[in-house]
Amino acid sequence: MDATSENLWEQANDLLRHHQQTKRGDHKPIDALNRLFHEANPSAKSLRLSEMNCSIVSEFWSREMLAGLHRKHKRATPKEESYPVVVVRWQCKHYLIDGGNRINKWVQDKNEASHAVLVILVAEQMT
Repeated sequence: MDATSENLWEQANDLLRHHQQTKRGDHKPIDALNRLFHEANPSAKSLRLSEMNCSIVSEFWSREMLAGLHRKHKRATPKEESYPVVVVRWQCKHYLIDGGNRINKWVQDKNEASHAVLVILVAEQMT
């Protein structure tokens, strides 16, 4: 894994740590990623995402692109707006993992800036 990918995975893990629920078996950030991905896409429960079978890239998305993601709630009270959003791209679809509050606020405020998105790409052989 190159240094850029390593750094992006570290960022993603930092964002996923607050989603860890040890009572549900989320002992590591990757466990939280898998749980949240499976909640967003129950048909993918047989997949186990990891740094070995996924790659990660940093992209910048418009408010309109972010608004197209399914969000679990309407809260718009992010703790911090400068963090990137985390999305999994699997079979040409995007699943929001972290950042719903930020997106809701940006949509509500009609924020025109481009926003950082960490996109976790599921390897084709897993499909």
